Amino acid sequence: EAWAWLRVTGPTAGATLSQITTFDFRESAFDINAIAQTRVAHQDMVLCRTETGFDLLFDIAATAQVVRDLDAARKLEDRH
Repeated sequence: EAWAWLRVTGPTAGATLSQITTFDFRESAFDINAIAQTRVAHQDMVLCRTETGFDLLFDIAATAQVVRDLDAARKLEDRH
């Protein structure tokens, strides 16, 4: 099994990720340097919150789908 590591940053990173999961990305719920395991974009993931955003670790075979889902979520968030 191989893992992919994707970093999501920027002022709307948490809001964008919230479009594709029910996980609570607010800093009051998921503090800097916290680690969690949950499902994002229908994939099991390990999430790490950093000072600049979020690191997502998941099965490398799902990379293309995760990137497509994140792009769609970003476009949806940009409309708000």
